[in-house]
Amino acid sequence: MTKRSWSIGSLLVLSCLCQIHGRVHYTAPLINRMGQVGLFHSLSAKTVGMGRLTVGLYGSMSTDRGYLQSVVDTSTGLSIEKGYDPALFMTTLHPSLGFGITRFLDLSGTLPVYFDKVSRSGPPHNFGSVTGGFGDMELALKFQYPPYPHRRFWETAYWGAVTIPTGDRVHGYFPRHTYYLVKDSADSDVIAYYSSTMPEIDMKMLWTFDLKELHEDAPVQLHVNYGVRWTTDTRLDHLFLLNIAFEYSPVEWFHLFTDFSGEARIRNIESGFRVGEDPLRLSPGVGFTPAGGFFLTLGADINLSSDSLDQYYKYGKRVRTHIEPQWRLTGTVGWSGFILPQDKDQDGIKDNLDRCPTDPEDIDGFEDEDGCPDTDNDNDGIVDLKDKCPNEAEDRDGFEDEDGCLDPDNDKDLVADIEDGCPMVPEDLDGFEDNDGCPDMDNDNDGIPDTSDHCITIPEDTDGFQDTDGCPDPDNDLDNVPDSLDNCPDVPGDKDNQGCPKPKEKPRAKEIKRGRVVLRGVNFETGKAVLTDESFQILNRVYESLVEWPEVEVEIRGHTDSVGSRLYNKRLSRKRAESVLNYLVGRGISPDRLQASGMGEDDPIADNQSAAGRALNRRVELHRID
Repeated sequence: MTKRSWSIGSLLVLSCLCQIHGRVHYTAPLINRMGQVGLFHSLSAKTVGMGRLTVGLYGSMSTDRGYLQSVVDTSTGLSIEKGYDPALFMTTLHPSLGFGITRFLDLSGTLPVYFDKVSRSGPPHNFGSVTGGFGDMELALKFQYPPYPHRRFWETAYWGAVTIPTGDRVHGYFPRHTYYLVKDSADSDVIAYYSSTMPEIDMKMLWTFDLKELHEDAPVQLHVNYGVRWTTDTRLDHLFLLNIAFEYSPVEWFHLFTDFSGEARIRNIESGFRVGEDPLRLSPGVGFTPAGGFFLTLGADINLSSDSLDQYYKYGKRVRTHIEPQWRLTGTVGWSGFILPQDKDQDGIKDNLDRCPTDPEDIDGFEDEDGCPDTDNDNDGIVDLKDKCPNEAEDRDGFEDEDGCLDPDNDKDLVADIEDGCPMVPEDLDGFEDNDGCPDMDNDNDGIPDTSDHCITIPEDTDGFQDTDGCPDPDNDLDNVPDSLDNCPDVPGDKDNQGCPKPKEKPRAKEIKRGRVVLRGVNFETGKAVLTDESFQILNRVYESLVEWPEVEVEIRGHTDSVGSRLYNKRLSRKRAESVLNYLVGRGISPDRLQASGMGEDDPIADNQSAAGRALNRRVELHRID
């Protein structure tokens, strides 16, 4: 297959990536050949996470017959030129091991194994059958910086790797390192087959742009790596490294990607950088991350280097080959998973002990061991942010109820309100019934001072009938109900109703209608999901209707205006709808009858271009779902 046809195929893959849509939530990441989050050759700026272990195996294989150009056996002087048509196999295996030391620091290592085979039927030019050996060990660190605790659209990280020359220098047919000479010279034996012969250091800057952080329906990532490979062998040149990769995940377990990678000699860059004289490759592929932490990728490396340039090396035989094989089949397989207890919300409580593993504990000294935030510790209806006594419930007795503190003795008369007949008026402590908490200037409490009261131990009924004498009038309205038992002493009434006319029945609360019901007057603090005080009157009417009509079930929909990002508005509207739901549940409505939904800035009912329109769009709606 020609390089042109490969390029067209790659463009078609990229075109498909731009046309597939779907939602994705990244769980287990793809792991590349170096044991780090990434694709075949490119690295992601994201880390595996603290406590995650990765075990992987990367492999590649090529049978490019045009790769080998000529062979000269230095012991016999026999030479073979381009007509040589061998059966050629090049295979590489990269077992890798990685571990997330912290949320921002990963460590990995790999020790490659190489196999070569070049054979041609008939003497005298037979390389032999299969040869192979170990390559150079590579140890790497990835450090994500700045170390933000949450994902962002633009992640940055720094990559450093050291290559230890543990590889086989004698066995093999084709070098695996990027150092090569573009002319036949006596110095070409500086290259060993499976080893760089001297330590190398890689340093890269890693960028990852995650469009999903901007919009849930755009699960696309762009990875950019650039840096240098520094060799300690003064006979070889340092390299500039570049990787660019696109990754698309239409579902959480399936990934499509195209990985571009290349290495350029610094000397080539200084002389004007002629494209094609150094290794360039395009690596399209697919990845799978099913449940259980397993991962699998399949793809190919397509050579983009020039076919007219060759590399030379010798080790017993003087060999001339193209810069890289025309193509390679590639793949990775492995597993990654957490082997240490996790703390996703970073509240200091491990997930296996955390009842709310994604919602951090507020650490306020109240039930902090369960891992869940407590916005109203004492459940008195006053959020802790406004509650002066967050761990002591307000008594709701009409006296300073808004401060959130229990008032055991409102009038400060040393008689506890629970025993105080006059909790708002202090006892006069005159020796007469001082334990009731009420002042006793009028012992019978009929409003007539005892000095003017004809019945000082029997209270006047104070019904407007001869009230000045201090004595009760047994039946003012002559309805045969003594005034002492008559709640309406001046109006004839029913004996069964304590002397009062029977009251009219309270009208039944209105039923919530079907369709859009906008709760005007239900408002929240700016940018928050905290209900304002005036909202409770409206919500109490909703509560009364739900009590009166127990068969009614409703969906509570939160709406916002268009100020802010769509994702932020979606989350805010959801939290506001949940605040309304929590209030109704707190009043006693079963949560099975309620649902909360965040609509964000969708479905406006007014123009968001005006302040008045935005105010109308910030609303809460009820929709019957029964």
